[in-house]
Amino acid sequence: MHFAPLFALFAQLAAVVFVEALPVTLPELKAADILALKPYASLAAITYCPINQIKQWTCAKCKDEPFDLIASGGNGATVQNWFVGWDKSLKKLIVAYEGTVPTAPASVITDLKFTPKPLRRELFPDAPADAMTHGGFGDAHAASAKDVLTAVKAGMGKYKTKSITVVGHSLGAGIAIIESGQLAAQIPRANIETIAFSSPRVGNPAFAKYVSSRANLKITRINNMSDPVPELPGRTLLKSPNNFVHVGQEIHITSEGKYIKCPTESENPQCTNGYLITMTDLESLKSFQELFAHPKKLWNPLQHQGPFAGISIFC
Repeated sequence: MHFAPLFALFAQLAAVVFVEALPVTLPELKAADILALKPYASLAAITYCPINQIKQWTCAKCKDEPFDLIASGGNGATVQNWFVGWDKSLKKLIVAYEGTVPTAPASVITDLKFTPKPLRRELFPDAPADAMTHGGFGDAHAASAKDVLTAVKAGMGKYKTKSITVVGHSLGAGIAIIESGQLAAQIPRANIETIAFSSPRVGNPAFAKYVSSRANLKITRINNMSDPVPELPGRTLLKSPNNFVHVGQEIHITSEGKYIKCPTESENPQCTNGYLITMTDLESLKSFQELFAHPKKLWNPLQHQGPFAGISIFC
């Protein structure tokens, strides 16, 4: 008789553990919400076009986007292409950044310069001293930051708007996330949305906290199936407090074409971090047999370009 309450307690604890272990069904985006991503994917793709085509807005994808260009720059190598303008259909100010160009060695080297650097005080005047970003991404952002800020302020005045959307793919997504933090800090009256396609991890937990604390900023990361880039740099590459983490809401596209809306508080095991073999998983493997027998998906770099809402991201 004396053990009855103890058995009851164990039963309750077991029930709690069982319930917590069950996977939670995550919501999916509706067809209309997926379609709404299409123009942003197109704008991200345009950044990969030759800069002279962007300046004249004559590229093939440019013709499908009614757009008033305010400013543009970059060279696709030492400085990633970027542009700022007014999208006539979306009625928003757009900032867009080019991603890694595999044929440009300087662009690839940018990705490899992962040693963290603090946020630049002249661009982020209120940033905490311990907020760090991937060194290459931070340098790539700084290369055009002042010109972009000038163009954004000009666009806000010309079009009487507070709505700014920052887009990018791959390295460009990383730059876009850093840029959105800068815009949120320097233009607090603006309402900023960032749509980052195939974004790598950008900074450390202090950076993620700094960006996430902005009430006027919303970040959405969209990852495609087995694309490995969102798993880079690895979470365990550097020790705390400089370990790399993601920031913002993740949308994960599955092999069935579903767009899964993932929780914002962590890298959910039902999304990219659980769908794809991670750097942590690789460190624990003892043989190639274990790799190919692994229940998670192998990396597929061919899925890095999308498609996203039907758009493959290239010029």
